[in-house]
Amino acid sequence: MKIGEIVEKIERTRRQLNEIGGKQCLVDAEVIKISQQLDDLIIIYQKLLSQRDGK
Repeated sequence: MKIGEIVEKIERTRRQLNEIGGKQCLVDAEVIKISQQLDDLIIIYQKLLSQRDGK
């Protein structure tokens, strides 16, 4: 996966989290699920950056 692709996914997921989080309780299962997805994407992004910088 390329860095540009992961950035797009992060932004899409962030917008989704903001939208749902504004409508539902922040401890709602759906909000938590999307938050965890965002966390996973950010971890992938960080790994991609460290691999790129390591070269």
